[in-house]
Amino acid sequence: MFSALNQGSLVYILDKTNNLKLKVGEVVGVSQPKFNNTGFNTQNNNQTFVDIKIKIDGNVNEFNSIPSTYSLVSYNNGHIIISETKQGLQTEVETILQNSKQVLDNIETYKNNIKECEDILKELNPQFAKDKERDDKISSLSNEVLDIKSTLDKIVTMLSKN
Repeated sequence: MFSALNQGSLVYILDKTNNLKLKVGEVVGVSQPKFNNTGFNTQNNNQTFVDIKIKIDGNVNEFNSIPSTYSLVSYNNGHIIISETKQGLQTEVETILQNSKQVLDNIETYKNNIKECEDILKELNPQFAKDKERDDKISSLSNEVLDIKSTLDKIVTMLSKN
């Protein structure tokens, strides 16, 4: 429980802001539990909360209104996961890994769904069909220009060697 943390206790943080990063922080302060139901939807209206100061990478970060009886909490709209144990964070990482593998296993299905949805939208919406055709032509022309540029670069390189 977060309320049992003391100064010097280690906490484990999974930062999902830009990619996944594991950080280990050191508690530098924990407030006394208080009634303050802000930010967390709990079924128990008697839930108490603590404010925790954690030193991470040399900087002190404040995490306010953490449910005191929890041992793992999602913070900052799910971008930060704080756990008082490695095991709690391990379960979270295993879940992310499993979900990611599941998405990759189904990538061909999703690609096929995109193509089929676009085909259906072309039938249902003439404007979508025109827009899609225009976008495809622009993409094709862009690729042709890149090919021409590459060929010209090769010619210039060959001519400059002579």
